[in-house]
Amino acid sequence: MKKIMSFNKLAGKEIGNYQSMSAYYTKIMRTDKPVNIGIIHIESGGLVGYHEAPVAQAFIVMEGKGWIKGADKLEQAIQSGEGVLWEKGEGHESGSEEGMTVLVLQGESLPLGERE
Repeated sequence: MKKIMSFNKLAGKEIGNYQSMSAYYTKIMRTDKPVNIGIIHIESGGLVGYHEAPVAQAFIVMEGKGWIKGADKLEQAIQSGEGVLWEKGEGHESGSEEGMTVLVLQGESLPLGERE
């Protein structure tokens, strides 16, 4: 089983400067080396088939809901505001019955798990 992480407003901190009001920041990660950033649109009934992560990946659901499976083949529900971190070489797949939009960060040296 993979640890599902929260990236919603409750995981963030209120922005207190710049005369900000009712605004929250949720850090994803900080990198020292290049990172590819992209969006995956999985349509209703869509699937990103099983594969090994070529580099470390952060998979963050921005809209909708779906599921993920790791090498253990156990299906886990995932929804908007949640994400999962895949290590380089880790087998996984994802899909959605209703559709979901996912922010994907990929890089050789992602600091996975470092969100402070």
